[in-house]
Amino acid sequence: MPADEALRHIQRDLADNPAVNVVLASRPYGQGEDDLRRLNIGQELQQGFQRIASRAVEGVLRLVEYAPGYKLDPDEVAWIDLGDAPNLAAVVQRVARFQDLVIFQQNADDFLDYLAYYVLFARIGPRRAITLFRKTSEKLELGRSHKMGAILRRGQYDQVQETLFLFDEHIDSWSDGRYIFVRNIPNFERIFRYYEALQQRAEQTVDAVAQRIPIANLDEFRTACTTQPRFMTKLAVIASKPYLALIGMADIQRAIREHNLPVEFRREDGEEKLVFEPDPARRWILLKLLDDDYLNSVMTRLRYEVNSKIARGAPDA
Repeated sequence: MPADEALRHIQRDLADNPAVNVVLASRPYGQGEDDLRRLNIGQELQQGFQRIASRAVEGVLRLVEYAPGYKLDPDEVAWIDLGDAPNLAAVVQRVARFQDLVIFQQNADDFLDYLAYYVLFARIGPRRAITLFRKTSEKLELGRSHKMGAILRRGQYDQVQETLFLFDEHIDSWSDGRYIFVRNIPNFERIFRYYEALQQRAEQTVDAVAQRIPIANLDEFRTACTTQPRFMTKLAVIASKPYLALIGMADIQRAIREHNLPVEFRREDGEEKLVFEPDPARRWILLKLLDDDYLNSVMTRLRYEVNSKIARGAPDA
């Protein structure tokens, strides 16, 4: 089943208002697997979650294949085939085993200290379920926010002592077990530990770049690329480009000259090396060069720096 058909199927299923349950996910530091616990909810709350689930997926949505760093338009949804993403599939499958999860108790040790996301779970049939993910934090619990909750009891207001959760009406991503559809890419990436995998991939890409292009202050470049999320996302895009294994210092120097870019070179041990500039005004130049973001117009002969581009293929010889 293609992704667009799967999405329409999800829309039809949730429009029928199936029963919806809730799973809270806690992520203590250093723990490899999230701690999932289900909520025991009443009928009125369930109806509210049914409304949130159906509204989250409704409308005419344009599907685009997920790519790191891509900025979705309001009417766009990114999709991922879970057959190609076993880590994502494992999380979806754990939530789908809803009845096996422990019920959340109000005095649940430090579970609420590490809330990371919650999931709406809808059982459609014996072998079909829909899971909808929403990033959160400890602020989901009213008592842990900077605001003090008050409730009317017996004619006077008093401070709320019970655990009170504040759910909003947004959903970041949803899955039918075969695909996952993403509405909010940054939140999706945090829910599914995307940045941990991204950091590892960034290390590998820095090594690949260093083999092709000598960098004088390689340690500074490596630190920037493996600690800043925007740099890591840009590197993930660069790593996917087939030309990375073909470019070298001569190509970089030619692009720098063509676009008159403020990049310095330093000669060390008889070799000319590029200097990575960590200054905010210049630190993106090298990454943009590697992503081929500096282009020349064939028609006007003007030079441009682009935000996104679609490859059209090489011209005929």
